[in-house]
Order: sequence, then C-alpha cells, then structure tokens
Amino acid sequence: MLKTQNIKISRTQIAIGKGKISQEKTLPKRTSLSLAQKHEICLKKVTEPSIKNKELAKLFDVSEGCISNTLKNSQKWLEIDSQAPEVKGKRQVKAIFPEIEEALTL
Repeated sequence: MLKTQNIKISRTQIAIGKGKISQEKTLPKRTSLSLAQKHEICLKKVTEPSIKNKELAKLFDVSEGCISNTLKNSQKWLEIDSQAPEVKGKRQVKAIFPEIEEALTL
C-alpha cells in the first residue's frame, strides 16, 4: 500500500497521502535585482533595523539568500547615487581602460 507519493510540478511540491493534498512552500523563480533595488533594500534595513530578511525577501519577491548577500555588501550599495542612469542595470561592469571610459563620458 502506498502511503505518500511525491510529485514534482515546476517549483512546487505536492504531497499526496491518505486523501489529503498539502502544498509546501514554493521558492521564487531565480531573479536578479537592479542596483536601485539593492540600494532600496539596504536603505530599508538601515531605516528599519528590526525588519527581518524573510520579510524583505517577500517584499521584493526574491530568496532570503539574495537579501543576505545584498546586505553583506550594503556599504557598496548605499554609496550608489540613486539618480544615476547606471542604477537601472543589474550588474556593475568594471572598465578595462577606465581612463578612456572617463574621457568618453566628458
């Protein structure tokens, strides 16, 4: 006699057993945050230190690990100007020749 049968459906796991169906916690799909969102997460943690990482993860719809990694580098993300055009991007790419890049932006 089969007691419990686990069927994996996308990112949700449903346990079927004894006529009961229970849905376990679903993980958010893999997402990357923009630099502005990372800045906002760090700013929110500074203004509300009692807020938990789990609550921030729900608020931004990302994993707790993503929040934790962002907060580890909070100094870096808080230094970013929130009005700069590169804030809309997802990653910071270092220039191979920074002098040339700086000259081009002038």
